[in-house]
Amino acid sequence: WLPEQKNCKVERIGPSSCQMTLVEGRNRQIRKMMQALGFRVVKLHRIEFMGIHLTEGLKFPGDWAHLDEGEMELVENALRLAQEDS
Repeated sequence: WLPEQKNCKVERIGPSSCQMTLVEGRNRQIRKMMQALGFRVVKLHRIEFMGIHLTEGLKFPGDWAHLDEGEMELVENALRLAQEDS
């Protein structure tokens, strides 16, 4: 069973790989969606979060980078919206 979700874009990028774009991801959602379709997720890699690209300079788990002014603004706006919703 999967809860109702917003649209998800799926693009095949290789014989055994695809790229999925979610507007709002839930706990283990991609793994559950792929399992429901008969596929097994072997490797999962997040490339963007809140409009911030995570692929440049972040090669290994635990890597981090400073946010630029635009990225900080995205985070601050998201936090402001979250406070308004609670």
